[in-house]
Amino acid sequence: MNLSPRKDFLAKKPLADVHRELVVSASFREAVHATLLDYVLLLSTNSDAAANYYRIEGAREVLQHLLNIAEMPKSISSPPPANLDHSIR
Repeated sequence: MNLSPRKDFLAKKPLADVHRELVVSASFREAVHATLLDYVLLLSTNSDAAANYYRIEGAREVLQHLLNIAEMPKSISSPPPANLDHSIR
């Protein structure tokens, strides 16, 4: 069994369209910024600095996925042939 949550989410077109509109709204962006800043401020200064760094990086990765989950992946174009066309004059 292969799980494909992004593909399933994109298949629900109305839901994906609403999500795209939501993530570009100023109020959502402000909420995301405030949430990330609040999370950073709540991290204990007594704990390991490296652990806190990885917590912040994990939060950033989750936010990036949240912001981009409704974006359609671009199709990969085939690379141009490696050989030159010698029939062109």
